[in-house]
Amino acid sequence: MVATRGRRSTLSDRLAIGWTALLLLNEIHQPGSVLFQEFKKYQNDDISAYQMDIGILETINFYEDRVISQIKQVEDLKEKANRAEGIFIITTETGLQVLIKEGFLITSSKRIDHREGSIFLIKARYLSP
Repeated sequence: MVATRGRRSTLSDRLAIGWTALLLLNEIHQPGSVLFQEFKKYQNDDISAYQMDIGILETINFYEDRVISQIKQVEDLKEKANRAEGIFIITTETGLQVLIKEGFLITSSKRIDHREGSIFLIKARYLSP
């Protein structure tokens, strides 16, 4: 029995403690909870995805209740970046290297570690030649 402030715990006390523990455990193990926490700050920003795993992108879109589109060609990102001061892109480490090689200036970068690996949320500008 667990004592609670000088009294014996009741069944409802034990259920409340168990329910709280279950909620905390569930939050830790939800595949999208880490991604949700990271992306909620950028809810009003237009974000594009480049070289992203479709499963991770679907998880982000589901938990964020938004659609982040996958851009397959770096030329399409260049066109989008030419029309803006900077654009947000989520990508992999390989994708980040390609963007740098293609002439993107990375003005900020954040590595987000989650259950399936790591992704990068970057803000970039394209420096046209």
